[in-house]
Amino acid sequence: MLAVPYFWSGARIPSANALPSLLSLGVIPSFCGFYCTILALQHIEAYKTQVIESSEPFFSALFAAMFFGEWLTDSGMCASLAIILGALITSMPDRRGVPIQVRPIGERE
Repeated sequence: MLAVPYFWSGARIPSANALPSLLSLGVIPSFCGFYCTILALQHIEAYKTQVIESSEPFFSALFAAMFFGEWLTDSGMCASLAIILGALITSMPDRRGVPIQVRPIGERE
């Protein structure tokens, strides 16, 4: 999907030597991410898995800052904070206790 804007921007077509690296950057993370998602779904609820997956942009930005010195803007920092807070809130244990059983009107015990 990103190939169209890439070529519209006037970027050069990668050489044949770069194709294995580009394919590995697309295939390996996608496969590993899908595999980890399936493993996570076996252990926790689907909505918690999705919240954890939504933290990917935060970690991408963190690694970009650590390895390349690229820092987020103020709005990016706020978005990262919202992602991390959402993941922390979702990971908190449920403390509501036992759910209440609701019976239809007119049903007796």
